[in-house]
Amino acid sequence: MSGVERKDFALGLLSSLRPHFFALPAGAALAGAATGVPESQPMRVALATFAAALGWGVGQLLNDLMDRTADAVDAPDRASVKGLLPDGPTLLVALLLGGLVASATLAVHPESFWLACAAAVLLLSYDALKPLPLAGNLVHGTLIAVAALIGAAAARPDEPLRAGIAHAWPIAVIAGGWAAVYLEANYEKDRVGDAHAGYRTLPMLIGLRTSAALRVVAGASLAATAAFSGAVRSSWVGGAALGAATLLLVASASWVAIKADQPAALGSYRFSVHAAAVGMLGLGAPALGELGALGALAIAILLTERAFRKQKNP
Repeated sequence: MSGVERKDFALGLLSSLRPHFFALPAGAALAGAATGVPESQPMRVALATFAAALGWGVGQLLNDLMDRTADAVDAPDRASVKGLLPDGPTLLVALLLGGLVASATLAVHPESFWLACAAAVLLLSYDALKPLPLAGNLVHGTLIAVAALIGAAAARPDEPLRAGIAHAWPIAVIAGGWAAVYLEANYEKDRVGDAHAGYRTLPMLIGLRTSAALRVVAGASLAATAAFSGAVRSSWVGGAALGAATLLLVASASWVAIKADQPAALGSYRFSVHAAAVGMLGLGAPALGELGALGALAIAILLTERAFRKQKNP
């Protein structure tokens, strides 16, 4: 396989799927499902959550193939930079996994074809739009919002898709916004590599301090909206997780605002990832129940810590 051992290729694929980030799309799908009656459709909701999480992994694989120039500067330890992900075999795996994601999405609701198409278009357009300031945040956030709508559709399979969307669009907007705020932190720590690759992300235009301030204002506003709208009112775990995530977001942004340099942006990124995962699972907690939400949070935290112990920029 282009001089790459099968074991190394398999391990490279696994790391490039970024399972420590699965909490973001999975939490969004669960948040959407919570707008219906998820306990009445456990298999469909589980399938929607699986599709959302694996779909993220497919996007990461494609992103690694497209972003080698930037990653060679910002993340030299990634499998794609080390040459462990040959283009042909990696694309084949991405296509196979993408087919699995599409099949799972189509199974959750009679009209979910439209959501699967929307997710595919957004996934494939991200790398083309990332060079435009703010476009990457919007595409990424919209993709996560679609994951929330897929979860809502899974919890309401007997209703028209538009009915599920009508119930779930507020939480989908919150979930998408939370994901867009996370991505801003990602762009902050990747400014050098992105510039090398010819990208023009928002932190490159407005600077680290302004970007960090924007993250705090947007993130706190989204968390407050979720709390006051009652999105997590039925789950004390969800409310606590959202509060903890907001504190983590403020901590990461404050570090960047005070130092305003690339080491600070990279060093604070760990807190940003935890904030993203914990907050999104907080939104999805009502669909999991208290024990399920606690378990999901514990797994997400452990996976994130493991990823950062292995690499500075996972």
